[in-house]
Amino acid sequence: MAEIIQCIVAYPSRTQAGSPAKFDMDYYLKTHMAMIDQYWGPHGMKRWRISEFAAKNPLTGSEMPYIVQTTIEWDSVDDLKRALSAPDADKTKEDIPKFTDVVPEIWVSKVAAAK
Repeated sequence: MAEIIQCIVAYPSRTQAGSPAKFDMDYYLKTHMAMIDQYWGPHGMKRWRISEFAAKNPLTGSEMPYIVQTTIEWDSVDDLKRALSAPDADKTKEDIPKFTDVVPEIWVSKVAAAK
């Protein structure tokens, strides 16, 4: 299996002050992710996938810690670093307050196995 790097952007379900997070999924899908395609695509981004979580875990009824998670795949960490340091990279960061009032958590992983 060829190496696959994932950049996971997770949006918490609560603000830092503890109130429920706001998230405009329509804006996120139509505008923000179009920016991601435009600015990151030329740097080797392969694909992205968005998961939206219910307010309550359907298995336990407890509050979900995140409301949205976006997984973006790359061939290498270097490709991801190039995208994040490109001249237009700040435009994607500056866009975040237009669709949410939380600070996303960003994780980077290597896919160890897949079926």
